Amino acid sequence: MKKSAALGSIGFVCLVALRPSGLAAQTMSIEEYEPKSTLVVPEHHPAAAKYPFIDVHNHQDTGITAADAAKLVADMDRLHMRVMVNLSGGQGPSSKRAFAICRAATRAASSSSPTSTMPASMRRGGARGPPPSWRAT
Repeated sequence: MKKSAALGSIGFVCLVALRPSGLAAQTMSIEEYEPKSTLVVPEHHPAAAKYPFIDVHNHQDTGITAADAAKLVADMDRLHMRVMVNLSGGQGPSSKRAFAICRAATRAASSSSPTSTMPASMRRGGARGPPPSWRAT
């Protein structure tokens, strides 16, 4: 046992002695890591999506005001976002109130926006509107 322990110690000493002295251990946090990109392509910053899209993960407060809802719908139209799925949850009167405010903002925007020239089947909510479970009561 003593002989193998001694050989192990000698091996460790040899490895340490072989390490170049100029290379100290380097540590870097993820915040400090900023690799330089080698990709060379022309920049393209689209103002809106080419096709209507669905945001499947979003969080909106149930205390939304009519002004905030109108701005949200305007931003959605500007980006070409057709549907936003709000995953904040909620229930009861505050959720019904928030839904009614958002629905009113959507209706106001769809009657005055360029998308009102789209066929009814392509407008937000479709030709028949949202499913009954989504309608404000």
